[in-house]
Amino acid sequence: MANSGTGTNIWILDTAATIKAKGLMVGIKLLRFYPNATDNDLKVTDSLGNIIWEIRATVPSPNKESVGVLETEPYEIYNGFILETIDGGVLHVHSY
Repeated sequence: MANSGTGTNIWILDTAATIKAKGLMVGIKLLRFYPNATDNDLKVTDSLGNIIWEIRATVPSPNKESVGVLETEPYEIYNGFILETIDGGVLHVHSY
């Protein structure tokens, strides 16, 4: 699957080193990670290299089962948005 947008302020990302918004101010209200396997790593930064979220999955959620879904609600505005690392799975980014 390729990275995509839904047209409803949700980005669906599965490819590392994706620059979704470099040099733009981006409001992020929710990050939801659906890992494919245990030990999948995820790291998201802003354009300046500041870590927004970094986590490792402890259980998989390949079919979007609620037990393995990881999420955070930063509800902040960031200077850009870069998906640095995603070992497997899908990240849903809810912006405002």
